[in-house]
Amino acid sequence: SFVNVVVEGHTDATGSKDGNRTLSKKRAESVKAYLSANYGISNVETVGRASDMLKDKANPAAAINRRIEFVVSLPGQEKAPSQQ
Repeated sequence: SFVNVVVEGHTDATGSKDGNRTLSKKRAESVKAYLSANYGISNVETVGRASDMLKDKANPAAAINRRIEFVVSLPGQEKAPSQQ
């Protein structure tokens, strides 16, 4: 059982910062919609991180940089930080 989930969307470093921010937010929002529609999970926040946190910094255009990550708060933990 969890208290809160934050879905973080990420992009690679190609494209504009504003475009990547929008794309990463949309990526996270689509995961939120899927979780709601298929599992009834409603306590989900989304954040668009753009290319701020690359997994492969040596290769900024690498596919591994285009991803989502889950930040889960369990009972007794503080709510996960988010940027809206």
